[in-house]
Amino acid sequence: MRRSLLLRSRTPPLLGHFLGNPVFCWLAGTIAVIAWHIPTLFQLGLSSNTWHILEDVCFLSAGVLFWRPIIRIDPREAKGPQWSMPLYLFLATVPCDILSAFLTFCGRVVYPSYLSTARIFSLSPLQDQECAGALMWVWITFAYLMPAVVITMQILSPGVAHREAQGGLYEFPEAELSGSEAEVV
Repeated sequence: MRRSLLLRSRTPPLLGHFLGNPVFCWLAGTIAVIAWHIPTLFQLGLSSNTWHILEDVCFLSAGVLFWRPIIRIDPREAKGPQWSMPLYLFLATVPCDILSAFLTFCGRVVYPSYLSTARIFSLSPLQDQECAGALMWVWITFAYLMPAVVITMQILSPGVAHREAQGGLYEFPEAELSGSEAEVV
């Protein structure tokens, strides 16, 4: 299941190479988030169930593409040096941070439909948008930077060159296995 989700199932080599390109994957995720937050498209997603499903499918497929360069099943599929992964994740925070900051600090309601929706927690539409923007800002930053920190720690930890030579960053060291377990492996 993981392999089919990560687009490894019988795709033509050229298409697989294109869909696995980190620049394309980064752009797909970023463009999907920015585009569906444009007021016209946002309102369209709220206007009908069909458009909302299309929006969800777009977010899901863009999300799978976005995380594909980071979640590597096979170490041989690495497209670039390991240090590029934290940079990739850090750069992904920038457009989301800009969008979140805009929603938090713009001083006006961006999505007109929220002017007529029911109030939750006695917040005005502007306060609701500001809270949503701040929440998006914090969680997106954590969602991207936490894996970047873990990957950076793995890259900088002793013995990484040996593990990379053995086939990847995410292997368990054999020294931790007991004698009977090591024989089975």
